[in-house]
Amino acid sequence: MPVRAETITFGEVMPSHILKANSEVSGRVASVSADLKPGAIISAGTPILNIDATSYRLSVAQAESDLAVCKAKLQELDVEEANNNRSLEIVLRTLELGEQELQRKRQLAIKGIVSRSAVDAEEQSVLKLRQEVELQKSQLSLFPTRRQVIEAQIRRAEARLGESQYQLSRTQISLPFDARIGDVYIEKGQSVAHGTRLFNAHGMDQVEVSAELAMSQIAPLFRSLESLEEQALSIEEFSDALLGLEARVSLVGGVEHREWRGRVVRVAGTMDTTSRTLSVVVEVDNPYQNIVAEGRSPLFRGMYARVKLIAPPSLALAIPRRALHEGRVYLVENGQLKIQAIKVDYYQGDSVVVRSGLVPGDQVIITDVIPALNGTTVSIVGRGVVDSSLSIVADGAVK
Repeated sequence: MPVRAETITFGEVMPSHILKANSEVSGRVASVSADLKPGAIISAGTPILNIDATSYRLSVAQAESDLAVCKAKLQELDVEEANNNRSLEIVLRTLELGEQELQRKRQLAIKGIVSRSAVDAEEQSVLKLRQEVELQKSQLSLFPTRRQVIEAQIRRAEARLGESQYQLSRTQISLPFDARIGDVYIEKGQSVAHGTRLFNAHGMDQVEVSAELAMSQIAPLFRSLESLEEQALSIEEFSDALLGLEARVSLVGGVEHREWRGRVVRVAGTMDTTSRTLSVVVEVDNPYQNIVAEGRSPLFRGMYARVKLIAPPSLALAIPRRALHEGRVYLVENGQLKIQAIKVDYYQGDSVVVRSGLVPGDQVIITDVIPALNGTTVSIVGRGVVDSSLSIVADGAVK
């Protein structure tokens, strides 16, 4: 019949998400929400604390001013470069005309129409124009470097502005998720430094229970394995098989049938060398919902919980524990008692899962037989059938 192996372990309830809020800026605590008290439940995005932001607003204003100055310098450079380009065009045109005039005067000097001094004066004028052209080109060659310097200054100013805006945004503190407040360490008017602990908060969507499993508890969960010791399975393979197992969580000392459904979400990578146990983490969703309708207590941090891990169904032969007598069972075969030795796979509650020694259809006596002798004639007074594969004789009388 289908059997779901179970094992029981215990562990402490912890929130899946724990917020340890530290101050990211220094200053005086300007305001604290009246809801910021231990045990209070606060919605995500609710502002709960403000640090005096005066100096940070001034820092943002100064950074914005520095950025505006850098951008103005870049615009000024663009205008200056455009003017220099136009000046270069004018000088080049003037040089072209000067060279033409120099050539004309040289020809006239050959004919004796103009003096040599007039030619020399024109040559000096052309040389000055050539010098002016080189000066303009030299100045224009510096513009790319000057532009890079100003653009770097702009990037630095933008970075300073971003940092100032970020620090300003850190002066108002709100919760990133729905949470239950834990310890609170500050109050209004208190001065805090960078890194000062402000408060703790616990997420409300999930809680976790970390429990320890011995190898003897793990074995029944792997019904398909003949023997854990005989299999060359690594701890990683065990971990993968445990992930996703169904879990039922109840509080120790609480009402036992008030259970929370959960699942295994993490398994330790190694076994504890002292206790020889494997740590598994069970996650429970919505631990604060339906607590009144279903008569359950919320799963608060620090509560001690009982965890039942349940394996998927597998086919197995199971008999009541009271039918087992020191590794043997009493069968009814052809109206006679037969003592049959069996091997037990594992015990589960009031049942015994049989590894070998029984086959489907065997009739097992579950009452005490005194004396129990092979071949004793028996008659069945009552019969209860567990399933189609294994019959269990209930309330049988032996003659």
